[in-house]
Amino acid sequence: MKLSRLLTCTLFIICCQVSTADIYKTVDKNGNPVFTNLPNPNSNAKVIDIKPTNTVPSTPQLPPQDNNTTHQQPVEYQLQITSPQQGTIIPPDQGSIAVAIAFGPAVESDIRFNYKLDGAVKVSTADYIASLENIPRGEHDISVEAVNGEGEILAQSESISIIAQRPVIKQKPTPAAQK
Repeated sequence: MKLSRLLTCTLFIICCQVSTADIYKTVDKNGNPVFTNLPNPNSNAKVIDIKPTNTVPSTPQLPPQDNNTTHQQPVEYQLQITSPQQGTIIPPDQGSIAVAIAFGPAVESDIRFNYKLDGAVKVSTADYIASLENIPRGEHDISVEAVNGEGEILAQSESISIIAQRPVIKQKPTPAAQK
């Protein structure tokens, strides 16, 4: 009985281990790259470094607002950037970044979100997630504002800073500049 429990536990532990497989790159006889999880012993296979994928966490729900008041009070909206986090670094090979927000309380009316990069609106949408494309090199501020159909700003998020890394291309000096 004890032996079968020990065997069952051992098999369970072995089956539950997270497997991480390396990816290998080789070049076939025609010069085409070949990617596989098994290295070819007859070739010069190189392990490929795979970078983590940019993911967006689910949007957290803000607490519901109490609607049992007898007189109509102005609604206080809450707007928060949930992704990316403050200080996120965008690697050189990633040209865009997804910005996710939490907004509440839920409304039935026409609300748009202006996703801003350095104070300029880059995307205006009703979606809680937007992609900012072609972010130039350097440090940037991201903020979001909620605007109703009349153009009134209902809420603004706090600004977060990100850093976009981009390669520097050194140009050869022209002959006129060398004089």
